Amino acid sequence: MNMYESFSHLCNQLLLEYSSTLDLVKNPDGTWHPGAKEIIDQVMRQQMISHDVQWEPIDANAIASWAKKIKKGAILILTDQGTALLETSPTDSDWFSAYVADENEMQRLSTTNKYKRVAIEFTFDKIMPMIQNKIGHPHRAYITYDLGQQSVQKLQKKRKQTQPQPLSYAQILMRFKPLWEKTLIQAMADVKGWYSQLVKNDAYKKASKKMRQIEYLREILDDLESNNTDSLKKNLLPFMTTAVHMAAAHYYPDPPGIVTGKQIGRAHV
Repeated sequence: MNMYESFSHLCNQLLLEYSSTLDLVKNPDGTWHPGAKEIIDQVMRQQMISHDVQWEPIDANAIASWAKKIKKGAILILTDQGTALLETSPTDSDWFSAYVADENEMQRLSTTNKYKRVAIEFTFDKIMPMIQNKIGHPHRAYITYDLGQQSVQKLQKKRKQTQPQPLSYAQILMRFKPLWEKTLIQAMADVKGWYSQLVKNDAYKKASKKMRQIEYLREILDDLESNNTDSLKKNLLPFMTTAVHMAAAHYYPDPPGIVTGKQIGRAHV
């Protein structure tokens, strides 16, 4: 795998791939509906739900009647406070599990009885009040009868057979080691310049903040020189993520500054 393929793999790991669901969970001004990004980025990816799921709009006040008809699939629910994904049980279509998310957190709905047994599947009459208790009354809803998980599994299997093994984050970090070192040295020089000016003007409180920044950059540089990949993954990866998003936003801008990777247009991996 050459350097360009490595960087492409890194971008695919860090950017949210385009999904047909994105078109449903964005507001008219281009912003995310509360909790929608977490549902798509975490739940749909983890469960290998296809990027081109066909959603049909349904009456938000008649979700109960649709839930009785659906044998296999999911219902996407949008409320004023958040987003929920209601899925049928793989063993019994009368039972459902649900993920709910708002601006603060995402969780899978569950209960624990007196014997400390955790339940994650419920009848619709029980789970819908739980959803409403978390994120409020639904005002938009969509249904799908095929989550496309089998097609995603087939695609993943095919890619594993035809493509080389992807590099790990640690390997990619080391591949770009000269770039990180040069950038860190330049950043330290800039901060040192600010530090000198602040000390010269007796702004010692602000200068001490700059000194902490210099020490932090020095620590990352030392980790690079000693190949401490565990520490680098914690300290350098957030900067890598920001850099990738900024680069992608420059070449593939989305309003308002949200990178979705719409131009990639492929199934989840």
